[in-house]
Amino acid sequence: MKDKLSSKDYATLEKDLAGIRARPSGPEAIQYALVADSSGPYLCYLCSSGAMNLAVGDVWKYGQTKNELIRYSQNELNGTLAGARLRLIEEFRGTQRQVLINLNSG
Repeated sequence: MKDKLSSKDYATLEKDLAGIRARPSGPEAIQYALVADSSGPYLCYLCSSGAMNLAVGDVWKYGQTKNELIRYSQNELNGTLAGARLRLIEEFRGTQRQVLINLNSG
């Protein structure tokens, strides 16, 4: 990862990871990806146009939660969250600290 980041960004990442490692383990959590269930436009909160095109299986968002069963409602996954249907895929399970380290180590 060091060769993919600027020295400033790498130093920031290392500092963040050190802070996470110093925390208590915390409760069980998951790292997840919200992926497109169909091809087409999806809401994009960071795009100037407000939308981006995704193909089936493209990642709309990565995240972590302590309770995947209530993180997103079925209504949100069916389209209200991103303008089109998303599927939540669990990518990693562990303590909250392990999940945060996994997310940031990418």
